[in-house]
Amino acid sequence: MATPGEIFANMPERFDADGARGLNVVVQFHLGGANGGTHHVVIRDGALEVARGAHQKPTMSLTLEDTDFVALATGELSPQLAFMKRRIQIAGDAGMASKLLAILGVGRRPSAT
Repeated sequence: MATPGEIFANMPERFDADGARGLNVVVQFHLGGANGGTHHVVIRDGALEVARGAHQKPTMSLTLEDTDFVALATGELSPQLAFMKRRIQIAGDAGMASKLLAILGVGRRPSAT
């Protein structure tokens, strides 16, 4: 099973740069659990930067358990179900959250190579 660290490390490979054109957002992830921690991603006009730690001015923050983050990232848990079951909390533009997760490749199973 993947860890949150591996998922963040692989995010640039799964990132949809075309879908992110024109966006300028910072998404912060607060993960609880044994493999938790704080990470953030900066999306600026089709480019992605992934970093550990908190950002001073995130556009949106997502708070969830590390196991739920892995399940979301691997497609085992849908973002809608996670939100409905209160397994993910969103601070900021909740409508943008689903689009951003798709741009980041969250919920999309990696393609076989």
